[in-house]
Amino acid sequence: MDTVYSAPPVCENKHLLPLGKKTGIRYQDIIRNIQTSPGDSISMKITTLLLLCVVLVLSIGMVNAEQIPNLTGTWLTTSGTVVLFTGETQELGASADVWSISQQDLVITGTNSFYIGDELIEEFFTGIITPDGKTVYIVDKNGGLYIANPNEDDTMTVSYVNTGEVRDKPGYGLALTMTLEKQTE
Repeated sequence: MDTVYSAPPVCENKHLLPLGKKTGIRYQDIIRNIQTSPGDSISMKITTLLLLCVVLVLSIGMVNAEQIPNLTGTWLTTSGTVVLFTGETQELGASADVWSISQQDLVITGTNSFYIGDELIEEFFTGIITPDGKTVYIVDKNGGLYIANPNEDDTMTVSYVNTGEVRDKPGYGLALTMTLEKQTE
Protein backbone atom coordinates (compact mmCIF):
# COMPACT_ATOMS: atom_id res chain seq x y z
CA MET A 1 0.00 0.00 0.00
CA ASP A 2 1.37 3.41 -0.99
CA THR A 3 1.53 6.16 1.58
CA VAL A 4 -0.16 9.34 0.45
CA TYR A 5 1.25 12.59 1.74
CA SER A 6 -0.65 15.80 1.79
CA ALA A 7 0.59 19.20 2.81
CA PRO A 8 -0.99 20.69 5.91
CA PRO A 9 -3.26 23.63 5.30
CA VAL A 10 -1.21 26.79 4.98
CA CYS A 11 -3.98 29.18 5.87
CA GLU A 12 -7.59 28.58 6.77
CA ASN A 13 -8.67 31.94 5.36
CA LYS A 14 -8.14 31.62 1.62
CA HIS A 15 -9.01 35.31 1.14
CA LEU A 16 -5.63 36.44 2.47
CA LEU A 17 -3.89 35.83 -0.85
CA PRO A 18 -5.91 37.48 -3.64
CA LEU A 19 -3.54 36.23 -6.34
CA GLY A 20 -6.24 35.58 -8.91
CA LYS A 21 -7.02 39.26 -9.48
CA LYS A 22 -3.57 40.17 -10.77
CA THR A 23 -2.01 36.96 -11.99
CA GLY A 24 -4.89 34.71 -12.94
CA ILE A 25 -3.55 32.15 -10.44
CA ARG A 26 -5.84 31.12 -7.64
CA TYR A 27 -4.60 30.32 -4.15
CA GLN A 28 -6.47 27.02 -4.22
CA ASP A 29 -4.73 26.01 -7.48
CA ILE A 30 -1.28 26.63 -6.01
CA ILE A 31 -2.02 24.55 -2.90
CA ARG A 32 -3.72 21.77 -4.93
CA ASN A 33 -0.73 21.66 -7.31
CA ILE A 34 1.68 21.43 -4.39
CA GLN A 35 -0.44 18.74 -2.71
CA THR A 36 -1.06 16.56 -5.77
CA SER A 37 1.93 16.87 -8.09
CA PRO A 38 2.75 13.29 -9.11
CA GLY A 39 6.30 12.06 -8.67
CA ASP A 40 7.43 14.90 -6.40
CA SER A 41 8.70 14.19 -2.95
CA ILE A 42 7.21 15.95 0.03
CA SER A 43 10.46 17.85 0.63
CA MET A 44 10.33 19.27 -2.91
CA LYS A 45 6.76 20.44 -2.35
CA ILE A 46 7.68 22.11 0.93
CA THR A 47 10.73 23.73 -0.67
CA THR A 48 8.59 25.07 -3.52
CA LEU A 49 6.02 26.45 -1.10
CA LEU A 50 8.71 28.11 1.05
CA LEU A 51 10.35 29.62 -2.04
CA LEU A 52 7.00 31.02 -3.18
CA CYS A 53 6.44 32.58 0.27
CA VAL A 54 9.92 34.14 0.31
CA VAL A 55 9.42 35.65 -3.14
CA LEU A 56 6.06 37.13 -2.12
CA VAL A 57 7.44 38.60 1.11
CA LEU A 58 10.49 40.09 -0.63
CA SER A 59 8.35 41.57 -3.39
CA ILE A 60 6.05 43.26 -0.89
CA GLY A 61 9.04 44.57 1.08
CA MET A 62 10.71 46.06 -1.99
CA VAL A 63 7.52 47.79 -3.09
CA ASN A 64 7.03 49.36 0.36
CA ALA A 65 10.69 50.37 0.68
CA GLU A 66 10.51 52.33 -2.59
CA GLN A 67 7.31 54.15 -1.65
CA ILE A 68 8.26 55.64 1.72
CA PRO A 69 10.44 58.74 1.30
CA ASN A 70 13.25 59.45 3.75
CA LEU A 71 12.43 62.89 5.14
CA THR A 72 15.00 62.87 7.95
CA GLY A 73 17.28 65.89 7.83
CA THR A 74 17.30 69.65 7.43
CA TRP A 75 15.02 71.30 4.87
CA LEU A 76 15.23 74.95 3.73
CA THR A 77 12.65 77.11 2.00
CA THR A 78 13.52 77.86 -1.63
CA SER A 79 10.37 79.87 -2.43
CA GLY A 80 6.87 80.50 -1.22
CA THR A 81 3.91 82.83 -0.85
CA VAL A 82 2.05 83.79 2.34
CA VAL A 83 -1.48 85.18 2.41
CA LEU A 84 -2.36 86.73 5.79
CA PHE A 85 -5.86 87.00 7.28
CA THR A 86 -5.64 90.71 6.54
CA GLY A 87 -5.32 89.94 2.81
CA GLU A 88 -1.70 91.02 2.66
CA THR A 89 0.52 88.82 0.47
CA GLN A 90 4.21 88.25 1.13
CA GLU A 91 6.84 86.32 -0.80
CA LEU A 92 9.06 83.98 1.20
CA GLY A 93 12.74 84.33 0.53
CA ALA A 94 15.30 81.55 0.42
CA SER A 95 15.86 79.94 3.83
CA ALA A 96 12.87 81.76 5.37
CA ASP A 97 11.90 78.51 7.12
CA VAL A 98 14.26 75.83 8.40
CA TRP A 99 12.73 72.43 9.13
CA SER A 100 14.54 69.77 11.15
CA ILE A 101 12.81 66.42 10.66
CA SER A 102 13.23 63.04 12.35
CA GLN A 103 11.42 60.01 10.99
CA GLN A 104 10.49 56.56 12.24
CA ASP A 105 8.64 54.52 9.63
CA LEU A 106 5.63 56.62 8.59
CA VAL A 107 5.79 59.05 11.54
CA ILE A 108 7.75 62.32 11.49
CA THR A 109 8.50 64.85 14.23
CA GLY A 110 10.54 68.02 14.22
CA THR A 111 10.73 71.78 14.42
CA ASN A 112 9.97 74.57 12.01
CA SER A 113 12.14 77.65 12.71
CA PHE A 114 11.30 81.03 11.19
CA TYR A 115 11.21 84.73 12.04
CA ILE A 116 8.23 86.99 12.61
CA GLY A 117 9.85 90.41 12.58
CA ASP A 118 12.89 90.06 14.83
CA GLU A 119 11.41 87.20 16.87
CA LEU A 120 12.70 83.67 16.18
CA ILE A 121 9.81 81.21 16.34
CA GLU A 122 10.39 77.46 16.77
CA GLU A 123 7.23 75.43 16.31
CA PHE A 124 7.22 71.74 17.10
CA PHE A 125 5.27 69.49 14.76
CA THR A 126 4.36 65.88 14.20
CA GLY A 127 3.00 64.17 11.12
CA ILE A 128 2.18 61.01 9.27
CA ILE A 129 3.27 59.89 5.81
CA THR A 130 0.56 58.13 3.81
CA PRO A 131 1.39 54.49 2.96
CA ASP A 132 1.89 55.39 -0.72
CA GLY A 133 4.51 57.98 0.34
CA LYS A 134 2.96 60.76 -1.73
CA THR A 135 1.45 62.94 1.01
CA VAL A 136 2.47 63.98 4.52
CA TYR A 137 -0.10 65.40 6.95
CA ILE A 138 1.52 67.55 9.65
CA VAL A 139 0.12 69.49 12.63
CA ASP A 140 2.07 72.04 14.65
CA LYS A 141 1.66 73.00 18.30
CA ASN A 142 -0.20 76.19 17.36
CA GLY A 143 -2.99 74.46 15.48
CA GLY A 144 -1.65 74.79 11.96
CA LEU A 145 -2.13 72.07 9.35
CA TYR A 146 0.52 71.31 6.73
CA ILE A 147 -0.08 69.12 3.70
CA ALA A 148 3.24 68.23 2.11
CA ASN A 149 4.07 66.36 -1.07
CA PRO A 150 7.63 64.97 -1.23
CA ASN A 151 9.19 64.94 -4.68
CA GLU A 152 11.86 62.60 -6.06
CA ASP A 153 14.41 65.43 -6.40
CA ASP A 154 14.67 65.99 -2.59
CA THR A 155 12.19 68.86 -2.65
CA MET A 156 8.84 69.04 -0.94
CA THR A 157 5.84 71.20 -1.83
CA VAL A 158 4.04 72.35 1.31
CA SER A 159 0.62 73.97 1.79
CA TYR A 160 -0.24 75.38 5.22
CA VAL A 161 -3.31 76.84 6.90
CA ASN A 162 -3.56 78.36 10.37
CA THR A 163 -6.66 80.00 11.81
CA GLY A 164 -4.59 82.12 14.20
CA GLU A 165 -6.76 81.11 17.16
CA VAL A 166 -3.96 79.59 19.25
CA ARG A 167 -1.37 82.38 18.91
CA ASP A 168 -1.90 85.70 20.74
CA LYS A 169 -0.98 87.80 17.70
CA PRO A 170 -3.68 89.77 15.90
CA GLY A 171 -3.92 88.89 12.21
CA TYR A 172 -1.74 85.80 12.61
CA GLY A 173 -4.14 83.54 10.69
CA LEU A 174 -2.67 82.71 7.33
CA ALA A 175 -2.34 80.33 4.41
CA LEU A 176 0.86 79.66 2.54
CA THR A 177 2.47 77.52 -0.06
CA MET A 178 6.19 76.90 -0.21
CA THR A 179 8.85 74.63 -1.60
CA LEU A 180 11.44 73.11 0.71
CA GLU A 181 14.73 71.56 -0.37
CA LYS A 182 16.53 68.85 1.60
CA GLN A 183 20.07 69.81 2.52
CA THR A 184 22.87 67.31 2.02
CA GLU A 185 24.87 66.62 5.14
